[in-house]
Amino acid sequence: MEIDLDATDRDDAVSSVEEGHPWQDITVPDGFELGAEGVFRLGRGEPVHISGPVWEVAKTLDHERQVWGMRLNWLDPNGSVREHAFPRALLHESGQGQLVGYLAACGLFIMPGQERALKQYLASFETALRVRSVMQTGWIESEGDQLSFLLPHCTLGNAAREPIVFQPEENSASRESFNSQGTLEDWQNNVGCYLEGNPLLIFNTAVALAGPLLRLVNMDSCGFHLFGASSVGKTTALQVAASVWGNGADPASCSESDLQRWNTTANALEGIAAAHNDIFLALDELGTFGGGDFGNTVYNLMGGRGKARMNKAADLKDRRGWRTTVLSSGEVSIQQRIEQDGQTARAGQLNRMMDITVEQGILDNTHGMDAGTFANHLKNACGQCFGTLGPAFIESLLLNPISNEVLVDRLLNQLDTIEQNLRMAGMTSEQQRAVRRLAVVALAGVLAADAKLLPVTSGAIMAAMRYIRDAWYFANHTEQVRGVLAVRDFIQKHQGSRFHYIGTVSQSSVGEREFAGYFIEKDQAFALTEAGFKEACAGYDPRVVAKELDRQGLLVTNESNRLTFRHSALPGYEGGARPRLYTIKQGILQFESCQPPGTAGTLVQAPVE
Repeated sequence: MEIDLDATDRDDAVSSVEEGHPWQDITVPDGFELGAEGVFRLGRGEPVHISGPVWEVAKTLDHERQVWGMRLNWLDPNGSVREHAFPRALLHESGQGQLVGYLAACGLFIMPGQERALKQYLASFETALRVRSVMQTGWIESEGDQLSFLLPHCTLGNAAREPIVFQPEENSASRESFNSQGTLEDWQNNVGCYLEGNPLLIFNTAVALAGPLLRLVNMDSCGFHLFGASSVGKTTALQVAASVWGNGADPASCSESDLQRWNTTANALEGIAAAHNDIFLALDELGTFGGGDFGNTVYNLMGGRGKARMNKAADLKDRRGWRTTVLSSGEVSIQQRIEQDGQTARAGQLNRMMDITVEQGILDNTHGMDAGTFANHLKNACGQCFGTLGPAFIESLLLNPISNEVLVDRLLNQLDTIEQNLRMAGMTSEQQRAVRRLAVVALAGVLAADAKLLPVTSGAIMAAMRYIRDAWYFANHTEQVRGVLAVRDFIQKHQGSRFHYIGTVSQSSVGEREFAGYFIEKDQAFALTEAGFKEACAGYDPRVVAKELDRQGLLVTNESNRLTFRHSALPGYEGGARPRLYTIKQGILQFESCQPPGTAGTLVQAPVE
């Protein structure tokens, strides 16, 4: 006996459709019938009920890959018209397959046992309309050098010049998570207004907005990793960032959250990254990553190009490609995680996925709430109002009908200015490239603030970026800088007990075993003996540290090709002896790892006698 839909249910389902049936202009394939009760297969006997109403509205074509597809509409149980584009290859899957499974999950009634007949029905459509299909989100060049931006459920900036549909690869991670709920004003009132006073929240939001700028300013993918002790708000901060483009709910309680986890394979991570092309990817809990060769995984993720693979027919598949900003979190740094595999972390890895320490916490300004209440408010809000800021940001970029070239020139000029504002003198070439990645994040934040999309000022954006720059630099000291910090800490700790004071105020001599050097009042400098300086370097190479002190403008010398200062008339040195001591400006006590070289203070050098 054939199972049929209850007549009352069918009437209710189609009653919400506006005048006429939405398929009334569709030519139904021979041998089938489409009506309010659904699709029926015709034959010698009674019509056989196959499914609820479903029909093809257009054939799709990927102009670059020559991949054909179909754009289907169907009615769900609420009578709402659903729409999605599928590759035609799915019609030839064995068994139920992804196509039938997806349609059923999205509300299309399918008679058990009639899955094959449903595929035959869909394969038989001869539809004249052709639309352009695109497999990935992101920028699309349209007619007249105008840009469009494709999201899973809409196209921004297209001005209806060319029909475009999103037709992703199987199991796209962004198909359902890149959605919206509420209005932009809802997000601003429940999430955005709490960015003020929280530089890391401002930074995370700007990282999420920066993804679409990468292609426009010709930059590769870049990532930022927040690391520190647990329970300091890292996951909450990632939820705020995820809510910019899609569902920011905690993934532990919502399967449609766009906050991803590191607990996946390297191959799956490629698919996730490709599904977030030109947008933003949030990866939480680095400690859950169980794959091997983490260092290579970082290279591949930031490189924007997947591995070459074979398909089921043993043919070489096209490689995945992507360009995105990545925000990650964990209790250990990227460098530490790479070293756990017995590998050496390379500068290219650490500057593409930049470690940012958050030991002091993320939720600095709780806006009158206790920390727990504030975090819970943000978590709940990110799952209730989301997916509106990102599209609004794209629309603000495309607000004026300017050409691609004009838009790019404008953005590059702004990016160069911001980069100069963030760069510090004496940076290595690798560090300068890293600062440019920070600059593109700052640019996104400034653009959003100036467009009144973010309830913070552009000045607050730049202050937050300098805070992040300093946190990154501190987390990624070179060995030389770590040595300078060790010397600073040694002097701060022992300046009153292990240094002999030479000046207007008398001071008792330091015991021989504790003696580390002198403080010379007239020069405002500490002069350390070779043994004292070696101890102060705390295991770092004294000569390497001395060179860095010199580069930072903290070391005083009076002989060429030497890193010491030759003194005269010092207590303990009789018979005219002139010891060579490591002489360091008092400004080292104010030295911070992020300050430009040469700004820690000045010293009036005594002439060589």
